[in-house]
Amino acid sequence: MSGAAQPYRLDDVDRRIIAALRTDGRATNQRIARSLRISPGTVGARIRRLQNMNAMRVVAVSDFAALGCKVLLAIGIQVQGRPAPEVAHELAALPQVFAAHLVTGVHAVEILVLARGRDRGAGDQVRLRPGTDHVKTAPPSLDGLDRRIIEVLTVDARVSNRRIAAQLGVTEGTIRGRIKRLEEGGAIRLTAVTNVAFAGSPRLALIGVHAQHGELRALCQKIAAMPEIGCVILMLGRFDILAIGLFGGLEDIAAIVNNRILALPGVRHV
Repeated sequence: MSGAAQPYRLDDVDRRIIAALRTDGRATNQRIARSLRISPGTVGARIRRLQNMNAMRVVAVSDFAALGCKVLLAIGIQVQGRPAPEVAHELAALPQVFAAHLVTGVHAVEILVLARGRDRGAGDQVRLRPGTDHVKTAPPSLDGLDRRIIEVLTVDARVSNRRIAAQLGVTEGTIRGRIKRLEEGGAIRLTAVTNVAFAGSPRLALIGVHAQHGELRALCQKIAAMPEIGCVILMLGRFDILAIGLFGGLEDIAAIVNNRILALPGVRHV
């Protein structure tokens, strides 16, 4: 339609800025500008635009175990009387829900829930699927200040140490030292997270793999090395391996499943 606003597409400069922030979410505008050979003002303006359009957020990604979560639960939900997208959106807003997906089949919605143990996380209105994953051993335990810092960084990882210190009532040096310790200990990673709608890969696929048990860890490494796959989880129960990735279309999902994952030694079926 004539005169209609066109959706914004990321250009090369946007992508290079995002790449820099994925490596270090708290890299200064000056440092990014030097590496890209553009002005700090351009970097700052681009970051603000990306954030205002919800194309990118720079946040703290936490180690699940560091937060006391030992189990990742895959829960299938049957929906009645309400639209499935509405239910999925409401569930996604719950703090313990890592992800919510619309699916086809017996269940309308599937959610991934972080839980402190196998007996937690399932409510009366859901049917628990037997798929869990033990997360790696936790880093050193976090205290109250660590958790409050992480809460702030989860919203905006580029907020200044001075501002966090003022908000939490401690010194700037304390904040600087705590963030450094959390990063070096693997409790958090400060990185850019992009909106898949702007990245040109709008389809998120969860791929369940049944495999020979003696080959599981080797298969996880091989699947994780595929550039389309962003996360690989070793499961118990419904699947042996759960691979999560972003794809441009259904044909791309079929291609990686049929031509690459099924071709791996030890894979029984997907």
